Amino acid sequence: MKKLEKLTGVCSLLLNLMPFLLYISLTKEQSDIFVGALPFAIFYAFRHTILLFCRDLEYDYQRLAWIGLYSGIIGYFLGMFGGFQPIFWDLSGAGAGIASRLFPTAISQRRRLIKQGLLP
Repeated sequence: MKKLEKLTGVCSLLLNLMPFLLYISLTKEQSDIFVGALPFAIFYAFRHTILLFCRDLEYDYQRLAWIGLYSGIIGYFLGMFGGFQPIFWDLSGAGAGIASRLFPTAISQRRRLIKQGLLP
């Protein structure tokens, strides 16, 4: 169980740290700052609004975690094609934003439920 907690902690850290590293390198390579900053803005927009859409899943932490993990994987996979077509950077920002909010929220929700004695 301790190994699973460490793994989820590492995944949570990576999902929150990777967009900053990727998008900072993206803005350095692009000459137009607006185009370079657009995926980062999309990342933050999705990061701050996704919990409004998943409000009913607040106590279903497992589903939140899986949605976050899948959206992160899909988002980062699409980001690999950003060099060919810039729309993939924007889609990557959306997937990364969803993942960076839902996965850590699911982990903290699980800890809260265990603390309150609602989860064995």
